Formats: sequence, structure tokens, C-alpha cells
Amino acid sequence: MTYYAAWYGTNSNEDLYSFVLTSFEPPDFDYYLSIYGAGGNDTIYGGTLDDSLYGQDGNDTILGDSGDDHIEGGIGNDILDGQEGRDTMKGGAGDDSYYINQANEYLTENANSGTDKVYTSANNFTLPANFEWLFLEGTVSSGTGNNLSNTLLGNNSANTFVGLDGDDTIVTNGGNDILVGNKGIDTLNGGDGNDVFNGGSGADTYFGGSGADDFGYFSVSDSPVGGMDKITDFNRTQGDRINLSPIDADLTLPGDQAFTVGTYVNGILTGDVIGGADIKIQLVGAPALNLSIDILL
Repeated sequence: MTYYAAWYGTNSNEDLYSFVLTSFEPPDFDYYLSIYGAGGNDTIYGGTLDDSLYGQDGNDTILGDSGDDHIEGGIGNDILDGQEGRDTMKGGAGDDSYYINQANEYLTENANSGTDKVYTSANNFTLPANFEWLFLEGTVSSGTGNNLSNTLLGNNSANTFVGLDGDDTIVTNGGNDILVGNKGIDTLNGGDGNDVFNGGSGADTYFGGSGADDFGYFSVSDSPVGGMDKITDFNRTQGDRINLSPIDADLTLPGDQAFTVGTYVNGILTGDVIGGADIKIQLVGAPALNLSIDILL
């Protein structure tokens, strides 16, 4: 037998109403639940099948359990966790937090409706539109932002993060990480480990941390004279390198010509491209460089 049930919370005299679903009898029924919270800060638990759970107003916590659930937080700073199953979740207005365990969950947010965060234990997750923050949980290793200015936070695995448009902040921890900013004025912080950086276009800022880091450039537009990148902690004794080898240094000749470093004065590294614009990179603190070793041409 299949049983459909709906519950509506109430909030009388402005008292906090909290609804908690625990168990049902008899146990041989299949339950499809529709639960509506009240105007307070509700806690709502779904069942084992495909439930519809609505927090409505208030700072709600909604847990789907198993099944392919439909969850809406409504107005307020909500916590939405579909748990098992392929769930559809929408936070609504407010600063909402989503917890997901598989990449094919369906998440939606309206534009300009708060600062919304996703905590994922699913690998290769891409932030949907209108979400701002992405956290990698457990041992998952990779994630991608969207066209907003995102904050992408890693873990101790070897992370690969890719920002898209927007002025992104990407922070990783203990692994040998790859941090790609793409467009925008990005801040990339690799933490410990031998990390690889590419900020893309925009005046980006790099924090390499400990380890032998590779600061990579694929075009002079990655750090032009009028919008140069900033490397805050270049340390040649740790094995840090500035990698200019992907850039063609002579646009007047066929093929890919090796780069020639122009000058390094007062912490400003300049490279000349024949037939094109120059590249300029700032090294904070003007550390000593061996141009034949520390720069990959």
C-alpha cells in the first residue's frame, strides 16, 4: 500500500515552532510525505521515499533522507541536505547552505537572493548559476565555479579548482594542487604542496605557500603591463618557478619561439614579445632571482 501524507506547521503568538518527523506505523506502508514548515526556525526530516519538504519562512534545516526529494527552504538562512537520492533543492531568499553527495543533484537559486554555499562530497562538481561558495568535503578533489565572483575552498587532497568569470578566491590546503582563475581579478592561495597556478586574464594575486610552486603564463594578456599579476611569496630555495614557456616570444616567426626575459628591477619582472605586447609580473619583496633557473622560457 502507498500512503500520502501532508503536514503543516503552525506558528501561533510568534512562538518558535519546530517540526521533527520521527517514525510511522504500520511499517509495511510506503509513505510519500509533503511537509510544510511554519514561520519559525523549523527542522524537517523526510522519509525513505520521494518527499516534498518546504521550510517556508525562518532559518530552517531540512534533511531529505533517502529518495529523490524536492526541498525548498523559502525565506531565511536555510540548511538543505537531500542526503541519499537525486534531489532537487531550492533555497529561496537568504544565505543558504546546501550539502550534496552526488554531482547530479539539481540546485537552483534566484539571482541576488543572498550568499549561497555548497558543501560537496561529490567529485567534479560545478557550481550552478547564482551560487557563490563551494567547499570540497572529505577526500573529493575537484570543483568548478560559475560566472559570479566565487570563493572555492579545498581540502587536504590534491585539488583541481577552475574559476570562470568573476573575481574569484581559490584556497587549497595540503595537496599538490592546480588552481586556475580564468577571467577576473583572482586571488589564488595554494597552501602547502607543489602547486600549479594560472590566473588567466586580470591582475591576479598568488600565495604559493610552502612547496615548489609553478606560476604559469599562457599569454601576455595573463599579466600585461597595465594589469600585472602579483606573486606574494616567491621562494627560489623551495623550488618556485615562473613558467613563461607556453608564450610565443616572437609573433613575426612561425612556430613557438622561446621567451627572453627583459629586466628584473625592484621586484618587477618584464618580458618582451617581438611583434606584440610585453608581459610584466610583480614579485613582492623583490626576492633574488636567477633568471636562467627560476624562469622557465
